[in-house]
Amino acid sequence: MQIAQLDAGEGATRFSVEGRSIGTIALSRFWDGLEASDFIRNVRLLSTEHLVEPISGSRPPRTRYSFVLEAEYEARASHSAESLPLTARPEFP
Repeated sequence: MQIAQLDAGEGATRFSVEGRSIGTIALSRFWDGLEASDFIRNVRLLSTEHLVEPISGSRPPRTRYSFVLEAEYEARASHSAESLPLTARPEFP
């Protein structure tokens, strides 16, 4: 997997991720993991390519998918985190 910075603008850094997966489900899970982050947003698929990699011997070739995703990284300010008041409940009614 390779990660490259594309552009560092105000507040967000655009980057791309190039990699290979064993299938579309693995790629979808990786994509979902990126989108679940509080710091990564606007994930989009730029390209995919179906690859067939030969294996020596009589084994069948491997199928892989090459992909490129693009996204934005944005560090959250500490004041943007939600804070909740701490309260104590009495042990006896």
